[in-house]
This record gives sequence, C-alpha cells and structure tokens, in this order.
Amino acid sequence: MKRKLLVLLISILGISLNSNAAHFEVLVNGNTLYFNITSHTSKTVEVTCQTSNFPYWYTKPTDSIMIPNTVENNGIIYSITSIGDIAFTGCSDITYVELPNSITSIGDHSFSNCSSLISVNIPSSVTLIKACAFYECTSLSSIIIPNSVNTIEPSTFSGCTNLTVIIVPNSITSIKSSAFSGCSNLTSINLPNSIDTIGEYVFSGCTSLISTNLPISITSIEYRLFYGCSSLTSIDLPESITKISDYAFYGCSSLSSINLPESITTILDYAFSGCISLASITSNAIIPPTLQINSFKEVPKTIPINVPCSSLQLYQTANVWKKFTNYQCFGIGINEIINQELQTKLYPNPTSSSSRLEIENVEGKVEITITDISGRVIQRMSTRVNSKFETTLDLTNQSKGIYFISIVTEKTKRTEKLILK
Repeated sequence: MKRKLLVLLISILGISLNSNAAHFEVLVNGNTLYFNITSHTSKTVEVTCQTSNFPYWYTKPTDSIMIPNTVENNGIIYSITSIGDIAFTGCSDITYVELPNSITSIGDHSFSNCSSLISVNIPSSVTLIKACAFYECTSLSSIIIPNSVNTIEPSTFSGCTNLTVIIVPNSITSIKSSAFSGCSNLTSINLPNSIDTIGEYVFSGCTSLISTNLPISITSIEYRLFYGCSSLTSIDLPESITKISDYAFYGCSSLSSINLPESITTILDYAFSGCISLASITSNAIIPPTLQINSFKEVPKTIPINVPCSSLQLYQTANVWKKFTNYQCFGIGINEIINQELQTKLYPNPTSSSSRLEIENVEGKVEITITDISGRVIQRMSTRVNSKFETTLDLTNQSKGIYFISIVTEKTKRTEKLILK
C-alpha cells in the first residue's frame, strides 16, 4: 500500500524515476556519448547530454571529442544530424571537438561553459548555430563560421575571453544581440557588407578591440553596441547610418575622432559619453543631427567641430551643439554662393491641411525640415535631386498656427513660412 502511494505521489509531482535525457549511449573514442532519436523514419539522431537534470552529466567527456557521421543501436544505423540543446554544457575538460559533415544544426548552449575548449571545427553542412552555443568558452581562441550560416544568434560567442580570430563569411546577414560581447582579447574583426542588421551589445565589453569596419547597409548603431570598448581608436561610419543609439560608444576612452556621415539625423543620450580622448568631430550632415543633453558627456567642448560652411550657423545655434565653442567649416559658405538662386513655390499658403512644395535649380542632396513656432521638429525628409524637386507637405494632424519650412542644399539654404488655418 505504501509503495502504491509513493508511486502515485511521484506521478502527481511529475518526478521522473529515470532522469536520463538520452535514448541510447555509444562509446566513441574513449568517451561515452548520448543520443536522442529525432526521426525513426529517416533514422536520424542528435547528440544530447547524459541527464535532463542539472548539471546534465554524471561522467563528463574529456579531451578530444570526435563525433562520427553515424552511430549504430540495436542493429540500426542512425545519421547524426544535430548537436542538441545543452548537449555538452559545462563539460569543462573537453579541449577539441570535431563535427561531422552530417551535422546541420548546433543547439542552444550546446557547448556553453566548456572552459577548456580550444578549438572546434564547424562543417559547411551546418546552417544554424543557436543562441549561446559557445557561451563562455573561455579557452576558445579562434572560430571560422561557415558560409552556410546566415545569422549569428544572440550571445553565441559571448564571454569567449580568449577569442582572437573570428572569420565571418559573406553569407551572414544579421548579427544578433551580445553575439561577441565580453570577447576581451579580440583586437579586430572584419564584417562583410552582406550584413544589414547588427543588434544591441554585440561588441560590448570587447576591451581590446582596436578597429572594425561597419557594413554599408546598416542604418543604425544600436544600444551599447561598442559599450566599454576602451581600446577602440577609430570607427568608419557608413553613409547609410541615420541613428546612433544610447550608450553606443559609451566609455570608448581611446576613440580619437569621429566622422559623422551626411545621412545622420539622431544621436541619442550618452552615445559618446566618456570618450575622453576625442580630439575632433566632423559632421557632414547639412541639418545638425538631433542630440540629447548627454550625447557627448565628458567630451571637451573646446575640441574642433568641423561642419559644412553652409550649415555653420545652424550648428552654432542648435540644441546641445551650441555648447561646443571651436567651430570650423568646410565647403562653400552661404556668403560665397554666386548665381545660385534657389527657386521655391509653396502653395496653397495659408492651407487647411497640406501644401505643395516645388524647388527648382537644385542639384545634389536636399534636406527639408518642418518645425513649429517653438522649434519642435514636425517632419524631416532627405533626398537627392537633379534640377527639380516636388513634394506634398501634409499637416493634417497638426494644430493651427505658423510653421517654418527649412530647405538646405549642398550650396545654400532657405526658410519658408507656412500658415495652417
């Protein structure tokens, strides 16, 4: 009777009498490896851990792990197609892993905290490396990602403090959050232009990172992307960048200069805070990018600020920008323009909803900013034109009053007043 009650209690509480995570085990080159059958029909298995309960192993594998293409169990030959989630997590005595070309995926935390793992080969058959796969593999010194992989998932190599070489193929289109955060011995990395998204924290805490390139398709520097990269001396921002997020370069104390592209419109709070070695800032944007009060906190306000001559007065009077005192300019200034009449039409004016803006005799980049009487930006647009530009300014959802239409080109600027009745 007592035994029946015990079995019933175990059943109710969901406690398993068999904590093994695997369907079967096989001795491979001196290490016992464990496998789960993923398809009886296709005869495929994944490598798994010894037990489903933490710490997942009673007898951990050691030294080199040579995983074969196939294993046999009860007379059936199975193809090994994946490394399962947490398969080798915490196996701190593994030094080398050889994966077969039958493997297509590497699971979440599959090798996390394998603190003695020096090297692992990833075959071109692998198309997916899941989040935290090599998290805190503190002895891993190099990694080659095959060109069969499209995405580097969150925290894949986070905390790999000995990692010095990372080969990123041009098949990669996205690097997700914290992918390389805390790789404190990484000095440089080449990112292919196939990448169009780089997430938050990706290089945060890479304290030895001196330089890297940014792909030409990304549009923003995300939150804490280079946070605490204290050895970073320079960074080339591509022309596609429109926004630099909060804390993006916070604590990059070796950064000596910044060249902001023409496309930049917004720099958020603490983006360059603590960049105490900055000796100059160059902004190619015709309209001063919007700053927050602490965007350049701790950056000396006496360093040279280089801006287009046609925009010099805009920068000197813009919020936060006006705190800098040493402005220098390049290009053609407003007073140097000869025979460059900017012809504009704005109609109807006054209007009850929208107006048509036409600009003639203009070439190159045109930036149009609509502000209300208090200086609040309502709309902002940027384009490149040849001779003539036309657009509709929609103020349907705005309050009645006076609005200012600022038109800035590469050679001149003009402000029109628009009345919304």
